[in-house]
Amino acid sequence: MKKAAIAGVLLAVFVSGTLVVYSLKKSDPEPLKIGYIGSISGKFSSLGTSARNGAMLAVEELNSLGGIDGRQIELIIRDDQGEAENTIPICEEFSEQGINLVIGPFTTASATRLLPCINEKRILTFGPVTAGENLAGQDDMFIKLFPSTSEFGAALAELAADMKIFSMGLINDQKNKPFGDTLISGFKPVFEEKGGRILANVDFNSGSPPKFSSLVKEAVKGTPEGVVVIANAIDTALIIQNIQKYSPGTQVFVSPWSMSADLINSGGQAVEGTMAYIPFDQHSDAPSYTRFKAAYEERFKELPPFVAAFNYEAVYLVRSVIEQSASLDPEILKQALLGAGQFKGLQSDYEFNETGDAIRQLFLYQVNNKTITKIKQ
Repeated sequence: MKKAAIAGVLLAVFVSGTLVVYSLKKSDPEPLKIGYIGSISGKFSSLGTSARNGAMLAVEELNSLGGIDGRQIELIIRDDQGEAENTIPICEEFSEQGINLVIGPFTTASATRLLPCINEKRILTFGPVTAGENLAGQDDMFIKLFPSTSEFGAALAELAADMKIFSMGLINDQKNKPFGDTLISGFKPVFEEKGGRILANVDFNSGSPPKFSSLVKEAVKGTPEGVVVIANAIDTALIIQNIQKYSPGTQVFVSPWSMSADLINSGGQAVEGTMAYIPFDQHSDAPSYTRFKAAYEERFKELPPFVAAFNYEAVYLVRSVIEQSASLDPEILKQALLGAGQFKGLQSDYEFNETGDAIRQLFLYQVNNKTITKIKQ
């Protein structure tokens, strides 16, 4: 920490006509409150709970080491229940409490709904796993730690062409519409440029679950060689079971959203061979990731999915930018992040572009013998 921070820093700024003083000093006994918005209940609760656990583990570790600049971290956890509209009262609550640093939310739909509020309230928000293209390339208060959805779509299109798959059906859950639509917008032009054809594009809404057999029959009626499914893990598993029933042997591709233990546990034999790109190496032997993996498994009695790792990294990123800037002013923190260059991740260094969007590597995975296995490329 810089010498100025050790002595104590007072920063005065005008926000909406009000003088706000930010203090960062060793003698301050008050905990540093960081908001957290997750999908801890509802459709996305399985991965949403793991995401929250990753953030909690990081907070526990940092607090055991003295917190941030001598202040303990208090993670103020709120559940949006997987419903985008629920983020607005949470944002209002955080603003009223003076919380201007937030981690979350879990889905692109929730982040999209939240964005106007955090921009208005000047709440710097770190999105560990939100991937929608609509959240990228903007000068706003949202820091995006996850690659954009269109990158996953383009990568899947390249993969399908390499596998000589040139006809495809698409199944897209509109409950997380910004995520699915932008994945398809990245997939379709690349796939068609490679000579591929989209035979069916079927939407549904998991908020009002359809009869999956009817949905799948529509998606495979043209006998596509492959199907891309964009949905949560459990719905994806049910959809794939129906795909293998009505169109056996069809290659299925999914988003990172659903590539988890829930997919295997709910889908059984039907999901064998399912493929997805994930910006995370589950088999990494990097020392920092190995330590995290062991600590997470001991604390929560499960192997950490990628959402846990990204939320864990988000907490350490907040700590890093606070220490670099010696400030709690969200505007100063944002500029410190954008100008900092590379940050240490669990598996490798990563950096942000000029609008706060992370640049990361993608890894190809396939379900093989009830295990999510990395495919060498």
